[in-house]
Amino acid sequence: MNSERIDLLERGDSFAPATARVSWFGSVNVPSNSNVTLAIAGLSEVSGNIFEYVSAAQALRIKQAGVIGFLVNVVCNATGVGNLSVLMRQASPLHEWGLAVQPYYLHAGFSFATGGARLVNVPSGGASYQIYVVNSGGTGSFTLQTVDVRLVYLGRR
Repeated sequence: MNSERIDLLERGDSFAPATARVSWFGSVNVPSNSNVTLAIAGLSEVSGNIFEYVSAAQALRIKQAGVIGFLVNVVCNATGVGNLSVLMRQASPLHEWGLAVQPYYLHAGFSFATGGARLVNVPSGGASYQIYVVNSGGTGSFTLQTVDVRLVYLGRR
């Protein structure tokens, strides 16, 4: 057997496993070349010490920088063409990190799911994020119905 060390990723054993699920349901139209911030009404599937809910800000607090795995599921009704982007965003001081960019076209009940892992350089002391959705690159619009984000903290760099 080949046993190689992973030097670039230090497991955060005092924090791992840490998971959280943020789900937004509603109806909001996002016209071309505009954006919307979605408040977070609560968390589910929470474990570990990295993620917590901040009720006063209706936000997800991430306490420590590290590698975060994610899965994003979006359901909307689209008209025209454009690009739908989903980010996690703290407004003040501004800090954001992207989760997904998906081209769309005229389609009722348009949905997509995507995932990955990303090194998130959370500001010192942590950051409180809301879901930020951007419509760009076309003349179309979409009406969001569901944005579901699952996060897992994989460790420190």
